Amino acid sequence: MTSQVQSLIDTGPILWVPSKVWFSFISRRLKVVYDTHGKLWSRLPTNYGVVSGLFAFMMQSVIFTPPKVNSYVKEALAALNYKGNCDRFGMFFVDLQDCDRPWLIADMPEVDTIQVIRELKLKVARPRKAQPERQDAEDEARYPLGEAPTWKQIAGSLQADPTVLIPVWEAPAEVERYANCEAGSTESHAAELFICFTSHLWLNLNASWRTRPENRVKPGTIGEALKWWSVDTVLKEVIEASFKPCLSNLEGGTGRPSLSFSERRKMYFPEDGPQTSTAIWKRLGDPPGYIYKYQRVRKRLDAEGQRILDEHLEELLSLCQCLPDSSRNKSGGWIWKVDKKKILVMTNPKFYRLRRIGRKATKGGKAVGGQGLRAPPAHCSAMMAAVEMMIHENVPEEVARRAYQTSKRQSKHQGKRSALSKNRRKPPQKKEHADEGEEDTDCDDENDDNSQESANEGQENGDEGDDEDSEEDSVNSWRG
Repeated sequence: MTSQVQSLIDTGPILWVPSKVWFSFISRRLKVVYDTHGKLWSRLPTNYGVVSGLFAFMMQSVIFTPPKVNSYVKEALAALNYKGNCDRFGMFFVDLQDCDRPWLIADMPEVDTIQVIRELKLKVARPRKAQPERQDAEDEARYPLGEAPTWKQIAGSLQADPTVLIPVWEAPAEVERYANCEAGSTESHAAELFICFTSHLWLNLNASWRTRPENRVKPGTIGEALKWWSVDTVLKEVIEASFKPCLSNLEGGTGRPSLSFSERRKMYFPEDGPQTSTAIWKRLGDPPGYIYKYQRVRKRLDAEGQRILDEHLEELLSLCQCLPDSSRNKSGGWIWKVDKKKILVMTNPKFYRLRRIGRKATKGGKAVGGQGLRAPPAHCSAMMAAVEMMIHENVPEEVARRAYQTSKRQSKHQGKRSALSKNRRKPPQKKEHADEGEEDTDCDDENDDNSQESANEGQENGDEGDDEDSEEDSVNSWRG
């Protein structure tokens, strides 16, 4: 048997591997290196250039042999005994001392040299600082700023490093009632709506602000949805975020009082529709937006069920460590807001590690922002938001794009018909006798006013009917 195997090997046979096995193996290798590089990007260590070049070389080597290798990458491979590993094992391995800190590799430089910086042409369009590292639970103080820090100390600490004042998010005990509830109960409705709310708000954030825009926000459980609103997740997912203190249920703070996180339920979950002129909120009230789903569920419940549903949503919002600094009113509003080239995020005072706000004044420093390129808008385009919400409902991307284009064409055509109808009016009647008395003139004016009011009233009814038909056509086109 041994001689037969040896004779077969001597002929140089071809080993055939099924494509599903081979490509899944390659995909898994690429994903591991890619995720590790993501940790490197968010932390921005001092040897970012060298380690990033090493990981890029490994990702390229999975599929093909890199045709060009930079000199600093060659030096790093030589220090890690690349040739010796390949000769002995037929594969190259990198021994990570700490998976959470992949830049700590033995025999690797700790700081990028001038040659690396020059070769990479490191000119960051939007300057960013390294993500703060969490301290060990044993080293964390109960009150890191003292029991009664001033309002300026709180605001300054959140701006510099929100992880000092806000602890690591842990699933509270209240989550259990929503995770283990019966299907069809108000708790299950609240959990489903909150999960959809989380996905839709994140997909409305412009991809230019996401560190990993290709990763879809689609939590499967209420615990995963709440974790997306933790400080650590926001630091990991948003390129530049500015954390603000929330002046609610706190005494001693300065400035305009803010809505508490539970009170924001009326803003995020309006009972009678998003009555605002902003398209950002309007499209969330159309299918398949989460506001549209909330109002549909609410109509099926009685008065007591509606009250309980709103209380559950208020409780879930109060369990979030942070939320976007959103606004919604009749004159306008926004979900995400950019200020000084950063996304504004409101923090929940329920999680501040302090006992009260002190009154003793302290000297505060003024943050100076550098001049750079213009920051991108906070929200993504209307098309991207509508398509992403349909993809979130398991609609294929191509079908979602066609449905959106069809809806746009129908609304555009409907708008043209409305404009034509608005231009139709009764022409003024020619006056035959110019010297008639004032009584006849007043009578004619009253008749003209009445006829104009009747025309306007009929026009308004016609426009309402056109809008209803347009909305029904839009919903049917998406469902079709």
